[in-house]
Amino acid sequence: MKQKILKTTFVLFLLCIKIQAQNPAEFDTSFDTGEGFYGLVTAIAVQPDGKILVGGMFNSYDGQTQNKFIRLNADGSKDTSFDIGTGFYFPPIGSSNNLVQIRQIVVQPDGKILVGGRFRSYNEQTRWDILRLNAEDGSIDTSFIAMQFQSSNQNPASIGIIILQPDGKMIVSGSFTTLNGQNQRYIVRLNADGSKDASFNLEYHPSEINSIALMPDGKILILANISGQEKLIRFNSDGSLDTDTLYEIIETEFNTCFKIVLQPDGKILAEGKFNPDSQSSGRKIIRLNTDGSKDTTFDIGETGFSFNSIFAVTLQPDGKILVGGDFVELNGQPEKKLVRLNSDGSKDTSFDIGTGFLSAYSYIQAITLQSDGKILVGGEFTSYNGHSFRNLVRLLNNEALSIVDFDSTEVKTRPNPVINEFMISVACSKVELFDVLGKKVFEQNDVNSSVDISHLSKGLYIVKGQTANGNYTVKIVKQ
Repeated sequence: MKQKILKTTFVLFLLCIKIQAQNPAEFDTSFDTGEGFYGLVTAIAVQPDGKILVGGMFNSYDGQTQNKFIRLNADGSKDTSFDIGTGFYFPPIGSSNNLVQIRQIVVQPDGKILVGGRFRSYNEQTRWDILRLNAEDGSIDTSFIAMQFQSSNQNPASIGIIILQPDGKMIVSGSFTTLNGQNQRYIVRLNADGSKDASFNLEYHPSEINSIALMPDGKILILANISGQEKLIRFNSDGSLDTDTLYEIIETEFNTCFKIVLQPDGKILAEGKFNPDSQSSGRKIIRLNTDGSKDTTFDIGETGFSFNSIFAVTLQPDGKILVGGDFVELNGQPEKKLVRLNSDGSKDTSFDIGTGFLSAYSYIQAITLQSDGKILVGGEFTSYNGHSFRNLVRLLNNEALSIVDFDSTEVKTRPNPVINEFMISVACSKVELFDVLGKKVFEQNDVNSSVDISHLSKGLYIVKGQTANGNYTVKIVKQ
């Protein structure tokens, strides 16, 4: 999909024309990382200005020392204004001297950056597993209280999940069992300043938490191991059990379920290992309806992904699903670590990665969409489709924003960027707004002229409208 943009002083006209697109899996030649990363890339986040935050277990970038974290300009070059100093550090334990790993990066609406993982200091300042950085220069945000997460076993604690709530609080989960010396097993909610939110107390006490999703109504889906069984449970915002929904299907479908992804329509993608009673082996993805029942319209095939793991599942705004890991087959056909599924679970054959990702041991750990639809892919690899790339590549994904076909009606919106509200020249039965990750953040029915989005955070949004003549999609920027 291509957009022609005509500007006047006050009105932005967007006329979208469907064209024959090139392979969306082609790499972006405008993105140059030089020698790339020496070490695994595990986390990627994109700022509203297009700059890219990358974390992992790497020790260098483009031949220069870079300790586990970096900010890149939109073209892949290092942003030298973002100075991490000596970076992240964890004291050696026995023969292990590379314990640091960045597992989660979250950009707040105010631009500040939450970083979670396994570390004990940042730029020679003590911080345990979570901190917040200032967006201007990469310095520590000292207004965010330093906490100490620890584990009761021999393995050091780490934080792998940070879910930011609209009120600024954050749900944090990892392998910790204590917080500041007090019992706190695997999950906690922090206030916006980093202090513990005492109003959140999880009713169940899981032995492990694999994944968390925040629902639009503030309720919390937690995929956890409880008494030896995998369960997907819905909790109220205070941590009490929502007795309306227990997703028992997880127990019958999977031996172990590792990840859930909430779709904008409320349906849930779940990924994990096949049930041991099944005739098949490997990994699969199913979709649950909003009531927890299995969505039989979604089917990835009988044998699923073989033979190893899925590490990343990312939704596109058009409903397609990017899946990455170290798998080598999908339903018996060769697949080199990355595949795109249609919204019904079938393979998207238009997304052709050629020879895929290669190295002595290659896999995909992180997949992140940019606001323009391009795909950032990180992990452990030295080449992509026969071209040299070390652990990070950007794919064009021309079709990512093609949520629907556009009608012939010229759509006029004003202003763009938007401060509080924008005007639409065509009456719509429904208008929906999605963030760049495909999550629906707003819906309004029977729109004749204006749409108020003053409650939304700054950023880029995709607007999907339904008119009497068809559908349209435009991009707007909220200031």
